[in-house]
Amino acid sequence: MTRFKTALFLATASGALIASAAQAQTNIAAPASNDGEAVLHGAGATSIQNVLVQELNCIGGNNPLGLIAGTTTVIAEPTNLPITSGGTFNCSTQQLEPNFSAKYVASGSGFGKTAWSTASGSNPFTGTNVNPFGTWTSIQYAFSDSNVSSTELTNYTNNVSGTAGPAVFFPMYVLPVAVAYNPTYGTNTSNAAMNFNVVSPKTILGVAAGGLQLNASTYCKIFNGYITNWNDAEITADNGGTPLFDTTNDTSARWTSEGAPIRLVGRVDRSGTTDLFSRHLATICSRSGVLASGQTNKFTQNAETLPYSRGVAGTPDFTSVRSDTGLSASSSATTAGTINSVSNTYFISTASGFGSVAGGTSATPVVVGGKVNGSGLFLVANGSGGVTNAINYAPDYVAPSGVKLNGKIGYIGSDFVAPAPNATLFSAALKGSAGASANAADYKMPSATEGTTAVANSALPPQTNAFGSYSASDTSRGLRNNPQAWTSALYAGTSTLAAPATGYPITGTTQFAGYSCYKAGNADAIRNFIGWTVLTITTDSTGTSRAGILNTNGATTAASGLLARSNIGVMPTIWRNAINQSFLSGSDGLGLQIRSVAAGGVCSGLTGR
Repeated sequence: MTRFKTALFLATASGALIASAAQAQTNIAAPASNDGEAVLHGAGATSIQNVLVQELNCIGGNNPLGLIAGTTTVIAEPTNLPITSGGTFNCSTQQLEPNFSAKYVASGSGFGKTAWSTASGSNPFTGTNVNPFGTWTSIQYAFSDSNVSSTELTNYTNNVSGTAGPAVFFPMYVLPVAVAYNPTYGTNTSNAAMNFNVVSPKTILGVAAGGLQLNASTYCKIFNGYITNWNDAEITADNGGTPLFDTTNDTSARWTSEGAPIRLVGRVDRSGTTDLFSRHLATICSRSGVLASGQTNKFTQNAETLPYSRGVAGTPDFTSVRSDTGLSASSSATTAGTINSVSNTYFISTASGFGSVAGGTSATPVVVGGKVNGSGLFLVANGSGGVTNAINYAPDYVAPSGVKLNGKIGYIGSDFVAPAPNATLFSAALKGSAGASANAADYKMPSATEGTTAVANSALPPQTNAFGSYSASDTSRGLRNNPQAWTSALYAGTSTLAAPATGYPITGTTQFAGYSCYKAGNADAIRNFIGWTVLTITTDSTGTSRAGILNTNGATTAASGLLARSNIGVMPTIWRNAINQSFLSGSDGLGLQIRSVAAGGVCSGLTGR
């Protein structure tokens, strides 16, 4: 294991393995006509929706982000991305590949995989899942923070493989999952903002990003509903013994008596971010000494749906909010546990606030022994955007003293917290072991650097040796021709990624879901997109070097690439090398590479996507 980690670290740090695979770019043709548009169509994970659309628009085109509710929003393009060879790149006026164009609907990981495995000719956007771009009968790519299930692979085989060839599914981005909070926990009787007093504030890329400190025992108790007020002694201990109240606009007396409720926010849709979050809590919160005696960990496994007691009388059903939710008595979706963790409350919109469904318990705070406690149950929201808006919602609970309180906290992809563009949420600094620490450096922030560190020191790709070479005989992490193996390798055997020993504690990956066989124009566009992300393409359509604009890390946002600015990492070098070997260059000889139907091979006689 020591040899593996040393070799992996050196390869990751140097970038030597992937450098040899870098290719000169050529001017590709526009994508094929897809449902009447010369545009790639995609759907899936909301965790990366903002940074993904920025990347797509930097490569080429200028498309808005599609939201599953049937609306679109414009994502501002970055203007000063660094180029390794010197200078900057302005995505609002420059394009890496002028003929490239792609649209993306942020639908959630579960729906993205459903659309990916749906037969061409049938519209996957049904019920409350409205496509703002019109009618799509097929997509060319999807993203998911969770692995593909056996059922989903069977659906793919039955519905799609006859036209688009074998499934392509591999991790493409490093995704830290932030524990996000609103720095304003309330307003006093004079309507002045009361902000958390964080004694060890932290920055990411030189920008204030939060730093409220929580060790594993504390955040496990928070998300299991055992700590329900921000004035709890364990939270105070994590933060150097200093209470979190605003020393200017709040008082010690009010804070001691009432505090502020901890109001949990989670996902109503089937979410890969929930899968990553629940995988970590199932691992870390079950360790000895993390929860107190008599406390039960509701999170028993990873799943796209929060712990939920399906079929028990009185359990809330959210079908009317999201037709394909797993929080429904009629759903067959796997849950992260069978002890219910959700209230009957959901976030509607910034204009309408919160609503409720029949059954269950409200998420409204309650006064217990003078303290204003949260319910210990999640209020739910649709997608990462809904979670953001719910946490950001203005203080709305009037406490007995007359102050208005907020106190919401939730889990979300790290590109929704500072310093990501336009992010207003802060993130907690987490210590992935129990017990408060006087050393602030023990608490890690969800940055691209800390996330990539967690992945790099955790696991190798399938059939890959410690030095990054393809190894046909090393099948301990599965076979490269098994789409499930590329993600399960991150958590199987000796891997520690579910609760990493180094880096940020809640770290996972976002998977690219695609096809082996594409229409001619689509094949070039898809390979171009992947190539820029995994760094096999570093020059634009004119042959000019543009290396660094996606992933250069630096001390300030002005010196960091597009992904790092949004706290998203690229996969470590050995992983990128394996992705190139199997899906782009085909140098491992397995015949898995993405290709045009005109290229023959496994694509002979197929129409492609």
